[in-house]
Amino acid sequence: MAGHANHCSTVGQKFVERFYQAMDKDRAQLANLYDGSATVIWNGNPIDMTQMAAFLGQMPPSLHLRDVIDAQPTDALGTPAILVAVTGKVEHGSRAAQPFSQSFLLLSEEPDNVLAWRIANDCFRLL
Repeated sequence: MAGHANHCSTVGQKFVERFYQAMDKDRAQLANLYDGSATVIWNGNPIDMTQMAAFLGQMPPSLHLRDVIDAQPTDALGTPAILVAVTGKVEHGSRAAQPFSQSFLLLSEEPDNVLAWRIANDCFRLL
C-alpha cells in the first residue's frame, strides 16, 4: 500500500511540474494534459472544453509559485485515479501575486506510465 501511495505522490509531483510549466510558458501544450471530456471549473465558472483554448488565450501571462502539493490514490471509481491538490500564489500579468488553490482528478489507462495521466476534473480558485 505504501508503494502505491508513493507512486501516486511521484505521479502527482511530476504532473504538477508539467502542468504549471505549460500554463506559464506554453499554454498550447495544456490540451495534451486534459481528457477530452474533462470538467473544468475556474473560480466557480464552468469552462467548456471546446472553449478551453480561447479561454486560456485571453488570460494574461502567469507565474505560478507552488507552496504545497498533495497527491493521493483514489481508485474507488474502478479506474486508477489520483487526486492532486495544489496551493500557492499566482501572478497574472503585472498584478500582485494572489493565493490560489487548484485540484485535479487524474485518470490513466496506463497507471505505471507517469506521462499517461490525464485531467478528468480541474477546479481552480483564487483565494
